[in-house]
Amino acid sequence: MKHRETIALIEAFLAIVLWGISFIYVKIALREISAITLIVLRYAAGTLLVGLVAWQRGDLARLSCSDLPGLALAGAIGITLQQLLQVSGQVTADAGVAAFLAATAPAFTVLLAAACLRERLHWWQLIGVGLASLGGMTVAIGGDLNALDGEQGWRTLPGNILILLSAVVWAVFIILSKGLVRHRPTTLVTTGMFLFGTLFTLPLFWFEKGWLELSHLTTDGWWAMFYVTVLSTAMAYLLNSHALKIISASRVAVIQNLEPLIAVVAATLILDESMSWVMVGGGAAILAGVFLAERPAPMAVRVTACPQTVD
Repeated sequence: MKHRETIALIEAFLAIVLWGISFIYVKIALREISAITLIVLRYAAGTLLVGLVAWQRGDLARLSCSDLPGLALAGAIGITLQQLLQVSGQVTADAGVAAFLAATAPAFTVLLAAACLRERLHWWQLIGVGLASLGGMTVAIGGDLNALDGEQGWRTLPGNILILLSAVVWAVFIILSKGLVRHRPTTLVTTGMFLFGTLFTLPLFWFEKGWLELSHLTTDGWWAMFYVTVLSTAMAYLLNSHALKIISASRVAVIQNLEPLIAVVAATLILDESMSWVMVGGGAAILAGVFLAERPAPMAVRVTACPQTVD
């Protein structure tokens, strides 16, 4: 049992590494294609790859008509809306900043869990939510209100706000979707969410004639898309889902706090991005706030008991 838990922890850590680095490769891909095209390619490939795993395991045979509304709602919120906000924000936001802002999602999840499940928030959780929110705002404005008077500040602020909103939407998605994996295979749920998320994004892809953008992809662009679709989507989701079958969601959540740090290091090494000390302080406030907000550990378990209004 101890060996299985160790393997699961390694899987969860690898998933977070893949997700953290994905902020960099999404940024690279967005230099050559639009956010809509990236989302459709990413989750269409994810549907195919994870779907093949689900088919091989026989999990697709467990799909019933009653599952479709929940999968559709989860796909619309957790894939289409959340990814439109986050990826669109990454067009102008720095990759490291985007990762820090996305890291506020667990703090918002705590608030929504309290509202959804009528859980009582402890004082340290309230402090954590406030600290993470303050850190998020600090990172979003680059740590300097006066900078908004300049062109650079106004160029990055809208993207930062979109990513912060995507964190709120992700929290909503977690609350709505946890019920789906309680009695269903994770590969089945993931495939369904990916599929519906892709379908809901297709009209925008068709309207913008996104397929024409594929000819614009350079070798670097295709390698970036390979990373985003195969490694940070199909492989990372499968690793994380398998880890959740063995270890608690709270232990996985603690590991997920490493994601922005991994993204910042990768952005510095690969994209040569710079981070001011004020923004580093804001990122530290986010991580500290999320850590406090996630205490006590049973919170993540109680989220799974949310009524199945729809992961």
